[in-house]
Amino acid sequence: MILGGFGHALYTGTTGAGIGFARETGHRWLIPFFVIGGYLLAILQHASWNFLGATLVPALLPEDLNPAILLLVVMPLTTIVLTAPGVLALLFISFFAWRREKDVIRDFLLDEVQDGTLTRDEYERLPSWRKRFRAEIAEYRRHGLRAFFAERDLHQAATELAFRKWHLSRGEKPKRGQRRQPEDEYRQRIAVYRTLLR
Repeated sequence: MILGGFGHALYTGTTGAGIGFARETGHRWLIPFFVIGGYLLAILQHASWNFLGATLVPALLPEDLNPAILLLVVMPLTTIVLTAPGVLALLFISFFAWRREKDVIRDFLLDEVQDGTLTRDEYERLPSWRKRFRAEIAEYRRHGLRAFFAERDLHQAATELAFRKWHLSRGEKPKRGQRRQPEDEYRQRIAVYRTLLR
């Protein structure tokens, strides 16, 4: 069951990657190809597992094979061989998605520093989850749980502001939650969170 769970996570991730590529393409006619392609690739991965991992490999094994060897050696190796390429591909995609998110935050919050919405230190740490987390922990140590949440909420509001501006720059409608809050409301929330840190 555990080994099968890795495979199903991979198939779901492959479908999600197809939807993500569809979301990011600048060409509407490519959207169905990415969505259907991601789904079909996930089906192919699952079919490969069913054929190779559950049918072919067991058929090639000797009938008197120790069940412990089957459980602890053959099945884990089969899982690695069948899921590792897909997992590595998704990690590769994730790496570039994180880099792109960092670029969006940097590009679309720079003017917020110039306008005084964000400090230079806040701007420098927002693209890095490690720097954000360190700042949140530092606030917790200095001023307690309330400051921790205020710092975390400031980071969240600033990131949402960056992505709202990015969506609008692409001619897209903002996400549902972002539609309810125009840019100035994000800026006001950031200012309120900052007052809680003093």
